[in-house]
Amino acid sequence: MLAELLDEAINILDEHNNIEETIRRANSLKRLLDELERLLSDLRSLVKFGAAFSACCADLDLTLPVKVINGIHQPLDEIVLKLDAAELEPLELSRLSRATSSLDEHLKAKWEGFVRKSSEDVLQLLEVIIPLVGEPGKAQTTAAIKSFLGKWPVSAEEVSSFTKAIEEGKQIIASLDVDNKIRNFLTLVANGSASLADLDDDVMNWLREHRLESRIVIRFKVSA
Repeated sequence: MLAELLDEAINILDEHNNIEETIRRANSLKRLLDELERLLSDLRSLVKFGAAFSACCADLDLTLPVKVINGIHQPLDEIVLKLDAAELEPLELSRLSRATSSLDEHLKAKWEGFVRKSSEDVLQLLEVIIPLVGEPGKAQTTAAIKSFLGKWPVSAEEVSSFTKAIEEGKQIIASLDVDNKIRNFLTLVANGSASLADLDDDVMNWLREHRLESRIVIRFKVSA
């Protein structure tokens, strides 16, 4: 009688342990699935950004390195197979995470180079022109462009916002008939290195046309 009771207690304990193991595995799988969902969301955002970036910059080489592409495909293939068999393991997620980081770094470097190149001249001129013409409302364009300097991550929608701000800046510059000679003069003014020798007839005519003569200040250089 006692032996039977002990056997029954052992069987119940074994069943309980089996239930606990099933719950533990289910919790572990849930954590892995949550991490996979996060990684796939990050990848989806990067792919959408890449598509928007390519669309706005057709002349820019955004070809992904083979190493980056394979780094994403291989763990994804493994994950699909393991998911079908309910055997997902942390190793596959770790590989996918590293591949996602590589893609992120590649696109970030391309984007930051593009922003720097696109905004450098435009910003420099806008920061001189807008105070000169006395239209503070246009300063919003300058602020919009500056907000993207060093910004990452960037959404697909923000790619459009940046290119729109750059075009608005170029339109402001074009509306004031800023040719290369005027551009060079304004750059010198911005650097504090403009001299009387830079004020030729073309520059003076441009200043008079836009009523900016009294807004330009040229200082004497004091020798050390």
